[in-house]
Amino acid sequence: MKEALGENVGRNQIIKKYIKDKIVLDVGFLGEDKNVEFSPLHKFIMKYAKELWGLDIDKERIENLKKKGYNVIYDDVQKLDNLSKLNKKFDVIVAGELIEHLENPGLFLDNIKKFLKSNGILIITTPNMLSLRYIIRHTLFGLESPHWKDRNCEIKYGHVIGFSKILLENLLLRKNYQIIEIRYAIKDEYKGFKGNFEKFISNIFPRLSPSLIAVCKVR
Repeated sequence: MKEALGENVGRNQIIKKYIKDKIVLDVGFLGEDKNVEFSPLHKFIMKYAKELWGLDIDKERIENLKKKGYNVIYDDVQKLDNLSKLNKKFDVIVAGELIEHLENPGLFLDNIKKFLKSNGILIITTPNMLSLRYIIRHTLFGLESPHWKDRNCEIKYGHVIGFSKILLENLLLRKNYQIIEIRYAIKDEYKGFKGNFEKFISNIFPRLSPSLIAVCKVR
C-alpha cells in the first residue's frame, strides 16, 4: 500500500492515471451547484475516459441530461437498483465527495463491488475531517460548512459523517478492499488567495490538507 504521508498532491493528478482510456462510472457526478451541468471533477474525467457514465439522485437534472444524449443514470447510491438494470461493469468507479453525504457508507462500499470489472478500481475522495479548514470551522465557529444558509437543506443534503485518513482506511479494509494508495490531497479547482494559502499550508503539513483520496480494488 502506497501512503506518501509527506506528499500533498492535486486530486485530479492521481485520478488521471487511473481513468485514462477506461470505462468509468462517476457516482454523484452532478455536484451541489445546480447552475452547472456537472461537477468540476466530472468535467475533468470527460477529457480522459474512453467511455463515461454518471449516476446521481437528482431525477429532474438526470432527465434533462438524458435528453441531451449523455450516459446518465438516476439512482440511490445506497440501493443501485437502476444501475443493476444497466447490466454493465466498469474499469473504474469514481465516488468524488460522496461518502460523507451517506447515512450508510459501508452499504455503498458493499453494493458497488459488483459493478467493477475483475481488477477494477474504486477511487474515493472525501473531505479530511482533521484538515485546517475543518478544525477552524468546527472548533472556532461550530459550523460544518458556511455555504449552507438553510439548515433544513443542510440536514437533507449536507455532510452527515466525516473521515480522517486512518478511519477511511479502516472502513475500506473492513469492507474487504485492497488499498493501492491513500493520500492527502487538495482539489485542483482551489484558486485565489484562500486556495493558494491552503495549498501552501498543505504542502508543509500534509495532514492538514482539505481532502483525502483512496484508490482501491476488491480483495
